[in-house]
Amino acid sequence: MNQLPNIAAMLRAQQVQALLLTNDAPESIQYATGFGGLEGMVLITAAGKGFVLTDSRYIEAARARLTPLGFAVSVPPQGGPSAPALRALLEGEQITRLAFLAQCMSVQTHQRLTAALPDCTLEPLGEGLTRLRQIKDQDEIACLRQAQRIAEEAFDALLGQIKPGMQEKELAALLEYEMAKRGSERPSFDTILISGAKTSMPHGMPDTKPVAAGEFILVDFGAVVNGYHSDMTRTFALGSATERMRTVYSTVLAAQETGIRMLRAGVSCDQPHLAAHQVIRDAGFGDCFGHALGHCVGLEIHESPALSPRAKQHLEPGMVITVEPGIYLPGEFGVRIEDLLLIQPDGAEDLTHTPKKLLIL
Repeated sequence: MNQLPNIAAMLRAQQVQALLLTNDAPESIQYATGFGGLEGMVLITAAGKGFVLTDSRYIEAARARLTPLGFAVSVPPQGGPSAPALRALLEGEQITRLAFLAQCMSVQTHQRLTAALPDCTLEPLGEGLTRLRQIKDQDEIACLRQAQRIAEEAFDALLGQIKPGMQEKELAALLEYEMAKRGSERPSFDTILISGAKTSMPHGMPDTKPVAAGEFILVDFGAVVNGYHSDMTRTFALGSATERMRTVYSTVLAAQETGIRMLRAGVSCDQPHLAAHQVIRDAGFGDCFGHALGHCVGLEIHESPALSPRAKQHLEPGMVITVEPGIYLPGEFGVRIEDLLLIQPDGAEDLTHTPKKLLIL
C-alpha cells in the first residue's frame, strides 16, 4: 500500500508545501508508509517526496520496506528524529510552510516545533488526510475482508466451546486466542463478552461471572490485519430464550436490516440512523437505543463519518462502516447486532457472513 502519490496530490490540491506526521498520529504514519509501529517523523512534500527520520531500532526494517516506495529513510546525526534534523531537512527542500494534523498533535509537540523552526510556519492541514483515509482502496479493503474472515472463523470456533458455568473472561480470552491462531495481529479493541443482565450495558466488560442457561451472551469483537480493524457483534442465547428475548432480538434485527437497506453512495449519514431508530421506536423501545447506528473503520476502530442523527456528511464508495443497532433494558438484558459493510454506488456489500438468525446454543 503506497499512499505517497495520493497524499502528495492532496497537498497540491490544498496548496500546501509539505505535511509533517509525528508520533502523535501513529495511524496516519502507518497510512502514509504502510509500516505499522514505526516511530519517528515522516515528511511528505507536494512534489511527491517522502522522508522518514527514525532511529536505530527501526532503520533496517524501514529502509527495506520504504525505500522501494520512494521514501528516503535516515537516522539523523543526533541519533534519532529531532527538531534540528527536521529543520535541516526543511531548509534543504526550501519548505517554509509546513502542515500538521491539529487533531492529533499535542500542544507540547507544537510548541517545541514552533520554537525550533523559526523560519517555517506551521499550518493545520484540515480534513484532507482524514478524507483520504475515509475512502479505502482495494488493498485496504482486502485487509479488512481478511480481518473479518479471521474474526468470524474464531467466533465459530468459540461457539463450539461454550458451556454453562464458564467465565466471561475465560470465553473472551478463548476468542482472542482463536483470532490470534488465525493470524490476527491483536484484537481490534478489548473484547466485549458479557452475559445476562450485563448485556444491557453497551460497553460492559467481561469479568468472572459464569454464563448461565436462559441468558443472552453478547460478543463485540474484531481482528486486525496489517493494522486494519474488523468489528462485529452477535447476541445469542444459551439453552433457551423467553418470548420477550425473542421479541427484542427480532426488533433489533429488523432495525439493522432497515439501516443496511439505506446504505449507498450519496445518502446522508443521519438517514440510516433515523430509519433504524424509527423501527425500534415503533416497537416501543425508543428510549432504549442511545448510541449512533454505526461508524467507519480502518486503521482505527472508530473513524469518521458515523451514522448518527447529527452527521450530515454523505456516504461515498469505498467507505467501510458498521451498522449496529441495539436495545438495552437495564436489569433485564440487551441485544446488539453488528455487521461491517462496504459502501458502493448502488448499495452496500455486507462483509460479515456470520448468520443473524437468533442462535440458541
